[in-house]
Amino acid sequence: MVFLESLMMECEIFQIFILKLQRFLELIQIMLLLKVVFPAALSQTFAGLRLAIGTAWMIIVAAEIIASKAGLGYILLAGRNFAQASIIFIGIALIGLLAFITDRIGRVAYMYVTRWMKRGLEV
Repeated sequence: MVFLESLMMECEIFQIFILKLQRFLELIQIMLLLKVVFPAALSQTFAGLRLAIGTAWMIIVAAEIIASKAGLGYILLAGRNFAQASIIFIGIALIGLLAFITDRIGRVAYMYVTRWMKRGLEV
C-alpha cells in the first residue's frame, strides 16, 4: 500500500509538466510513459518499496509472535517465556541483520536500475 501511494504521489507531481511536455514534443501516450513518467517516478517508487519491505518485516515478526510455532518471533517469545535474555538478544540481532540486508538489497537494486541518473549527495 505504501508502495502504491508513493508511486501515485510521484506521478501527481509531474502531471502538469508531463502534459506540457506531451504537447511540446507531440509524443504518443505509451512513449510518454516509457520515456518520461516511469523514469521520473523511479526514486519515489523505490523509496516506497523500501518502506513497504520494512513494514512487512514488522508484520511478519508480530504475526510469528502471536500465532506461530516457528520463526524469529517465536524465538523471541520462547526466550521471554523461559527467561533467557541471550536468546532474546540473538533474535533481535537476527531480525535487525535480516532487515538491514533486505534494505541493502533494495538499495542495490535501486542503484542498478537508476545507474543512468546523475547522483548528488547519496549515502
